[in-house]
Amino acid sequence: VSDVDDVRLLGSSLLGGQPIELLVNGGIVTAVLSDWFGIRGDGTPFHGAIVRRLDANDPANIQVMGDVPLEGIVTGTYVKGDMLYAFDEVQEPQSEPVLRITSVDIVSPEMARVDDYDVPRSRAIVSATASAIVVASDPAGELHGLDAQTADTLEVRYVDISDPQGTLVERGSISVPGSLEGTGLGNLDFANG
Repeated sequence: VSDVDDVRLLGSSLLGGQPIELLVNGGIVTAVLSDWFGIRGDGTPFHGAIVRRLDANDPANIQVMGDVPLEGIVTGTYVKGDMLYAFDEVQEPQSEPVLRITSVDIVSPEMARVDDYDVPRSRAIVSATASAIVVASDPAGELHGLDAQTADTLEVRYVDISDPQGTLVERGSISVPGSLEGTGLGNLDFANG
């Protein structure tokens, strides 16, 4: 929009799913979508989430530069440098649900999934800082018929994200008395130091 009195559509790219994040850096757009349906590289159908990078330098001819599919439902993201960290609720067949933290390199030409870190949970709250992602999770809770008032132990994990290459490393965890109210990004306060 260079003139608010004369708005024009210069181009578009079809994206389906629930929008979670949209990042623009110059003419490069990175979109994160949940509830996305598509086809994997091997031709099999896929339903989950996607991180898609688009070249919009020529708005009349927007090109897909790359996709990184993610299992489950992305509930939030955090960007630090070249890395996008996606918080993904994953329920794989025959297993307990997890909160999966996935680091995705969104700048390199090959745009790639770098690392995953799984937190067993029924509910989880996440806080992200420049050096860490802190996750408070209720590992039993709804899985065992407990509600927020009767679940009595939380697990708090400190996941180091200081590596600029996107490696995720758990540095420590602790069990504390308490229960969760709410879920998602930003409902947990944490300060380094």
